[in-house]
Amino acid sequence: MAASEHGRVWFLLLGAFLTVWAGRGMFRGFRLVSELAWRARAAPYSSLRGSLLVTTFGLGFLMLESLLPWLSETLGVPGFVHFILGLLLAAAAFSWGLSLLPRGDAPWTAVIPGAIVLGVGLRLLGLAASTYFASRLEHTSDLYGSLSIAIVMMLYLFLIARLFVAAQFLNATLHRRGAKEQLAMWASSAIFSEREQGGDHHPQAGATDDVVGQVGPDVHPAEADSPDDAAQDRPGPPG
Repeated sequence: MAASEHGRVWFLLLGAFLTVWAGRGMFRGFRLVSELAWRARAAPYSSLRGSLLVTTFGLGFLMLESLLPWLSETLGVPGFVHFILGLLLAAAAFSWGLSLLPRGDAPWTAVIPGAIVLGVGLRLLGLAASTYFASRLEHTSDLYGSLSIAIVMMLYLFLIARLFVAAQFLNATLHRRGAKEQLAMWASSAIFSEREQGGDHHPQAGATDDVVGQVGPDVHPAEADSPDDAAQDRPGPPG
């Protein structure tokens, strides 16, 4: 009995060490994908702290997924409301998690679309697990049941990774597109305001222009006399 308890303790410690080690790799992958999506270099961060953060976030999300059905059954919440509530909680949790990753100079609200994508994807995966995969795994043998569980877990990890990559690139693309549209609007408004100012601008007349305007119309150059006028003006011979 004591030996079995001792073995359980060692297995628990080994499982905790492997979980933290796996969280370290996941944290590095999350940071790398975020830097590529946002095209921003992140500041150095402790891998151990990141691993503990990822592990805590994953365990908290699993606890939320396991406690939410129990709370819904206890309170008598309808299935549709249960799904929407789980979606909102998942989106809020992923918004907080994505805001901790590198995102350049973007505000935290820029990660909300990707958080919604992750929340919807994981809720659909959970729904598929509870309605389809669970009933299938119950009717398999012990050998094929273990292999099926491993295959389903690997499939889930692959789909979650794809969802994360899609969410981060979606956030970065929408943020850059919104920034370009905002810059174009600013540029067009600036050009329009400059054109308005140029149309209303008239140069003021100075003192020189006033003098020219007053004197110019009355001043004409002297015209030369024609030959006929000169002949008329010339005195005739004495009579």
